[in-house]
Amino acid sequence: MKRLALAALLASLSATALADTVGTYLLSSEGKSQTMTVSYKNDQAIRMDVGQGTYMLVSGAKVYMVTNQGGQTTVVDMDTLPKFAVPQGKAAEAQGKAKVTKTGRTETIAGVKGDVWEIVADGQKHEAVISTDKRVQGLNKAFNALARRMGQALGGDSARQIELALAEAQKHGTGGLLRSDRNMVLQSVSERSQPASHYQLPAGAKPMAIPAMPDMSQMQGMDPAMMKQMQQQMQQMMKQQGR
Repeated sequence: MKRLALAALLASLSATALADTVGTYLLSSEGKSQTMTVSYKNDQAIRMDVGQGTYMLVSGAKVYMVTNQGGQTTVVDMDTLPKFAVPQGKAAEAQGKAKVTKTGRTETIAGVKGDVWEIVADGQKHEAVISTDKRVQGLNKAFNALARRMGQALGGDSARQIELALAEAQKHGTGGLLRSDRNMVLQSVSERSQPASHYQLPAGAKPMAIPAMPDMSQMQGMDPAMMKQMQQQMQQMMKQQGR
């Protein structure tokens, strides 16, 4: 009986280790809203679905943007993004000016309890709920890995500033985001196995390079206001993690 119990325990632990983290957020901006679902297996297998038929994919060493419109699939190799230079010290200076305070209040969102933090940056006050729940931390790993990969795609000082921000965040421990103001709110989070194909390009899809300076919001089939909102939320998350 002891051996059976031990075998059952090991099987349970193995299943947990292999499970993916899957979370869905509701993004809201200017009266419009849409969902964003993040699936995370490890740093080489991440998928972020935004809206209908549009998702960012980390598959192995590559990052892609995949869109499906009118039955046609387009895959963009994000490594072909134009390289941008960020003035040295600009990101670190902005992060240093942010004031982050733990309010002592707690909230439960999507069944997960978290601490309420107040963030004052650039003269604006924001509120975020951060949790140390293991499932939500899995989503945090996905956001960090995506930020790092996008920094590598942008190259130059952009990559350096992102690496510095993530390294600073790790000094203070990591937590997962339950909500940022009311613009990004967790709807559900779970651990479950996703098929391998979930992290692979569609069959027959051929990645294309970005020719010049495209309108990224149009390329992704995403509402421009929502695209801007998501970018702002990602930046704010990095400030929150550097508390």
